[in-house]
Amino acid sequence: MEAVSYAEASENLEAMIDKVVADRAPLAITLEQGEGAVLVSASEWASIDEVLHPQSKPKNVTHLHGGTNPCAALS
Repeated sequence: MEAVSYAEASENLEAMIDKVVADRAPLAITLEQGEGAVLVSASEWASIDEVLHPQSKPKNVTHLHGGTNPCAALS
């Protein structure tokens, strides 16, 4: 994944957004100290959220795994 500094991203935010949308690839934004972030296009985020959201509810996990909840054994 390509990475840019916060300073570079803030100076060129519109260009960074255009690149992320055109390339359909995330862009890491780093900080000198602390945790950075990742910029993704809205359509990419919708795809990611579609995959992650159903797995956030135990009932859906059970359904997705054919009637068994693989996390149940961990509790």
